[in-house]
Amino acid sequence: MEKQQITNDAKRRCYQCFAEIEPARMRNHVGEHTLKAMCGVPETLQGQHIALFEFPCGFCGRPERLCAASTLTKGINGSTPQARSECPYYRLFFYQPSLKSSAATPSTNVPVICKIPECKAEKGGNWSAVWKYNLREHILRFHPTYSLETAGSDGLIPLPPAMLHDMHISDEEEHGLKILKDCIPYKSPLPTLEPEASTSTSTSARTGAHRAKRRRTQKGG
Repeated sequence: MEKQQITNDAKRRCYQCFAEIEPARMRNHVGEHTLKAMCGVPETLQGQHIALFEFPCGFCGRPERLCAASTLTKGINGSTPQARSECPYYRLFFYQPSLKSSAATPSTNVPVICKIPECKAEKGGNWSAVWKYNLREHILRFHPTYSLETAGSDGLIPLPPAMLHDMHISDEEEHGLKILKDCIPYKSPLPTLEPEASTSTSTSARTGAHRAKRRRTQKGG
């Protein structure tokens, strides 16, 4: 396994099509190969084909066993989490903007945390993560009792609503990554997300602190 990361701005040679790609474009480029494999879009490739069941790396497209698993920093004190990897093609990118597809960078394939209870684990000081495009395979392999259907209509355990949103790939993203119209799958409506408990907790904490301060001021007066 290669361990030495490429630190300069030299172009990376795609393991799938052998094209020479700018480092900042590599994640989007590999995302196109991966999404085409997911949607059954045929490609004539000179190199390695994407093997979805082997959890392809989002930076290079190789199987995780030949590369490295990605992690997410913990985002302590309100900082935005960042992706980390030992992949030789790893390059730091702005995580939060990458969660939304754009005309310049359609792919939203980024490492995310699996929200199924007890799956998230600490790894090297960071959180274990799964590439977004690998989440479906991750669920099939490691959480077979959970449903991939939005409504859980197959009798299995419904996924956490936030995870369904994490997995969602828009039609715009698929068009941007050159997915043939006939290969774009039907998407069930996404469930409504409830306000995060952390938000209400932090609000309660601020309210309690404010009340305590007011009581101290009243006593002092």
